[in-house]
Amino acid sequence: MVRIKNRYFLCELVFEDAVRRALMVGVQHLYSAVKDAVKEVHGDYGAAALAWGLNVKYLNPHTGVMLIRVRRQNQKILSTTLPFIKSVAGYPVTVRTLHISGTIRCCQKFLIKYNRRQLVVLLKQCKTKEERQQVKDSIRRCTLKPEEQEFGDGASSEDIATQS
Repeated sequence: MVRIKNRYFLCELVFEDAVRRALMVGVQHLYSAVKDAVKEVHGDYGAAALAWGLNVKYLNPHTGVMLIRVRRQNQKILSTTLPFIKSVAGYPVTVRTLHISGTIRCCQKFLIKYNRRQLVVLLKQCKTKEERQQVKDSIRRCTLKPEEQEFGDGASSEDIATQS
């Protein structure tokens, strides 16, 4: 028996207007936008090649992160098509590819690391003490170990953020 190998694309939807439109976008909207873009860029051949293996596995409407599965032999078709997606469900959008992997688990690990880095960037941008405390609490909640063990020498997340 032959195993079918897949590739998973971890992508982020960046909406052009300030209001978060991701809440109104569903998995079916993304699927049809990707299919239409593939047909536009690669024609009937690209649409037929991706017809069997294309699947939008995950969509987080709050962060705009999505996970797309495609067969391994067709990954170049999808990777060259994603930058040409300009709208989803009528909303202008830019698709940014964050990571490509062979398993969903590797994409999840990358997403955890990516979100931690984004929280540290947010910590640097905070202007009030309340905002700073909320971001610090978010950093503490997303760590797998207690903060003292993770940073080793007793350095806090604030010290790490100022050093970066």
